[in-house]
Amino acid sequence: KAEADPLVPDHGQVKDRRNLQMTAGVERPVPSELEIQESLEQLRWIENGYSIAVQLVESKGITVDTAEDLQAARAEARDREQA
Repeated sequence: KAEADPLVPDHGQVKDRRNLQMTAGVERPVPSELEIQESLEQLRWIENGYSIAVQLVESKGITVDTAEDLQAARAEARDREQA
């Protein structure tokens, strides 16, 4: 597996994946050998002719993987709305 650049945090996400599939009638491509080898879903889309946009951002953002993460994200959203 390729090593990540320690100066660039890895917060990759495939945005609007569901939206892309629903609006464009796109069937989700099957994982390729390279995607599996590198553990990068973006490679699936690139290898199937899609463009991937990349943008550096200042903030880290949040990850929601558990019910506790979801509660924390909702609390943070409420705090932002009240600020």
